[in-house]
Amino acid sequence: MDNENNKQIEDIFEDIKPGATIKKEKYSSENSEKPPIKPSKNSNKGGKDIFVLTARLLIIFSIIIIIGFGGLYLWHKFGNENILTEDEVLIKPADNATSTPSVVVKEPKEKPLDTDTDGLTDTEERQLGTRIDSSDTDQDGLSDRLEVKIYFTNPLNADTDQDGMSDREEVEKGLNPDDPTPGAKLFDLKEEIEKL
Repeated sequence: MDNENNKQIEDIFEDIKPGATIKKEKYSSENSEKPPIKPSKNSNKGGKDIFVLTARLLIIFSIIIIIGFGGLYLWHKFGNENILTEDEVLIKPADNATSTPSVVVKEPKEKPLDTDTDGLTDTEERQLGTRIDSSDTDQDGLSDRLEVKIYFTNPLNADTDQDGMSDREEVEKGLNPDDPTPGAKLFDLKEEIEKL
């Protein structure tokens, strides 16, 4: 025990003089200590790797977008060629013709002008002599269209059959406004059946 207590701690640095340089030893399997970690020359390499990775991802993403838009363009260009709009008609060539079918756009039909919205066009009203700015030219209470197309009365005369009652009064009572016979019904069922 005495020997153990008397042992002095060995100074490993006693051979080194102040101001002297230290020699580096190469690591060998005989030496039990690991070599010191040397700082790398490219300590900034991690930042460069992230930049390169980001640039590559952006390039790949751009290529995917370009391919997607190109695919959409081609689909619209060639995928929808047999779809016609409402105003188009497909005209196929004759069997012996060599040309491809063509599409003809029909001109939309314009509604005839009806200024007073009475159901007669302005052209019809000019032909009949009625006013295009009044739906009831003779002011009898029946529109010009009803007089011309339904009751076959004169739209220029408020009392077509000259019996003293206006055309509207006769229609409301179920009388024929075009027949001066007293009590002449607007629609006599027996007469209508016989006409058939």
